[in-house]
Amino acid sequence: MVAEDHPGADVVGHEYVGEVVVSVRKFAALSWGDRVSGEGHITCGHCRNCRAGRTHLCRNTIGVGVNRPGCFAEYLVIPAFNAFKIPDNISDDLASIFDPFGNAVHTALSFDLVGEDVLVPAPARLASWRRRSLSTSARATW
Repeated sequence: MVAEDHPGADVVGHEYVGEVVVSVRKFAALSWGDRVSGEGHITCGHCRNCRAGRTHLCRNTIGVGVNRPGCFAEYLVIPAFNAFKIPDNISDDLASIFDPFGNAVHTALSFDLVGEDVLVPAPARLASWRRRSLSTSARATW
């Protein structure tokens, strides 16, 4: 959630597939021309939550498309740590949903849902992904 007085990013967008046009040599996993997608939350890596492996709770998160220009810009600049190479056998359309699907899976796996009632407030397609990621023993309301 963004505060009302937050100016926001000039260019929105955080779910994307792109091509590496500039890379830093020390990150040999990414090269010029690689198809990539990535995490839209740039975390500090130094706060208590980051050091404990809970980067999704980083107090210093910078949101791509929220606090800095997003993927509808001509170029998107993110740390190499936030990007991952997309295998050739995965289409751009499929790769572009990794972020929301990952959120659904992370949420479902973060809680013991056996025997619980679960409300899934999401558009139909995202709800179907969340449904698949929930334990079959949870009762879901869509």
